[in-house]
Amino acid sequence: MFRVCRACHLVGDNARNAVGPQLNSIVGRRAGSVDGYAYSPNLKELGAGGLIWTEQNLDRYIENPKSVVPDGKMAFPGVKDFAERTDLIGYLKSLAKP
Repeated sequence: MFRVCRACHLVGDNARNAVGPQLNSIVGRRAGSVDGYAYSPNLKELGAGGLIWTEQNLDRYIENPKSVVPDGKMAFPGVKDFAERTDLIGYLKSLAKP
């Protein structure tokens, strides 16, 4: 399922920011907080206001990014299938750094 994200996001030991920020350890991370990535003002504001990428928030965002970050710059229509989103979030959880 991650292949839909891979066009813009990198993961793994050598992950770096690309079109989108690297996604290692995203579950539990404050939104808009990866060093060196130029987030949209809307996402930075939401992160500063306390938005954390919990499993629930990631699920909502992956389903429909504009429902969470209306003025964000991510041009992705979302993943409508719940099982696919669940699998994707499970994969992202597996990328947590100790």
